[in-house]
Amino acid sequence: MWDQLPELILTQILSQLSRGDRASAGQVCRSWNRALSSPILWRSVTVLIDRDLRDDFPLAGKLAIRYGQHMRSLELAWSRPYVCPKEPHIRRNVQAAAGVGFLSVVRAKDVQLKKLILTDWIFSCKWGNRGKLLHALGNFLGFVIRRSADERDILAATSRHPRPRQPFSSIGGFRCQRNLETLSLLNANLSMADALRLLGIAIRSSGPRMVSLDLRGTFREWQAPHSNPRYLRLLGRLHALGSLRLDYSALSDDALDALASAASQALQTLHVSVRDSDSRQHILADAAWNNLVRACPGLIVSYTIARFLVNISHHEDVSYLLLPSVPLGCFHMFSGHVWDQNRSRNFRSTVELLISYYTNTLG
Repeated sequence: MWDQLPELILTQILSQLSRGDRASAGQVCRSWNRALSSPILWRSVTVLIDRDLRDDFPLAGKLAIRYGQHMRSLELAWSRPYVCPKEPHIRRNVQAAAGVGFLSVVRAKDVQLKKLILTDWIFSCKWGNRGKLLHALGNFLGFVIRRSADERDILAATSRHPRPRQPFSSIGGFRCQRNLETLSLLNANLSMADALRLLGIAIRSSGPRMVSLDLRGTFREWQAPHSNPRYLRLLGRLHALGSLRLDYSALSDDALDALASAASQALQTLHVSVRDSDSRQHILADAAWNNLVRACPGLIVSYTIARFLVNISHHEDVSYLLLPSVPLGCFHMFSGHVWDQNRSRNFRSTVELLISYYTNTLG
């Protein structure tokens, strides 16, 4: 009876199940096991490092070995944004190290992603072996390596047909995420060196294919990258970039010029997040915006101003953002849980500025 269900219906059923339930369903009968091999079930995968990789040989790793070749989108996240004080430090190290093992598995399978998302890795700083995890992630994105013995064992164990022994020169080489189109490092809170290393490897690997990049919260607040030479060079290599999300601290006149030079005609969306610590940190010139708009005539800029620590957004805290040449299409301003426009200095002028400059562009 169960093996008579059409494969299309089985695939729809399996797509609604969790990873564990999906693996269990594959053991019902041969028909269900065949349906489990449908590529569409494994196109998008989310792995919670501290939950899904906690066993010696976790289910996520087993499924990656069997179906990893179908994976096109991978999200690496954390289920718990805190560390229990009673949890042994050794256990935390083991859990974080499991992420290294998982990345080794998908690297050995030569998985080619189109989208890689790191969700709230700011929490990973509380776990041990974070440095090893970042190093493994860099190797996965792209690195000149020679396959380790473990990786060769994984490939041998998962290969359906034995292959003749390959010469040494074909075992190693430059393997990378050459199809990567979307990279999100949202709230990663990485050091300047770690963030630029991952970004550089991803850009070098994907070449002209990267079309979407999210760098909001990627850098630590006290390490603004806007004038970093290496950061500016990387922006200058994003020739196909259509959507960019970043903090105001990652913008400068030089950064806008780099985008104008690299992503000419390509850049369509620029989302800028402004936080408390960004207030009048540095000011962008209207001429730099004008240069970017000329290079990218279809550009739409979005501002999100979040004042969670300071409840009042005064006119002088906002006006430096609202320049005539900014093609502003969306404007959001949050000001904590208390808002009193009577106490906000010259709030009426802020509204008048928005009306004066952006009547024709605000959606």
